[in-house]
Amino acid sequence: MTVHENVILDLLPAVRAGHASAESRSLVEEYLHTNPKLATYAALMPTPDPELELRTLKRTRAEVGRHG
Repeated sequence: MTVHENVILDLLPAVRAGHASAESRSLVEEYLHTNPKLATYAALMPTPDPELELRTLKRTRAEVGRHG
């Protein structure tokens, strides 16, 4: 099966955040192993912050509460 690079780029954030299935993680790892250029790019990507969504929600609620 041929996997397009865009599929790997789509899966990469979920894999980095730990939300991907074992199969997706394996697919991404195998692809990066055979594609050093993309592996370098992936290594430079920041690790997603798991608390970002919660902080954003709290900030939005505070703003809505202030502007009623």
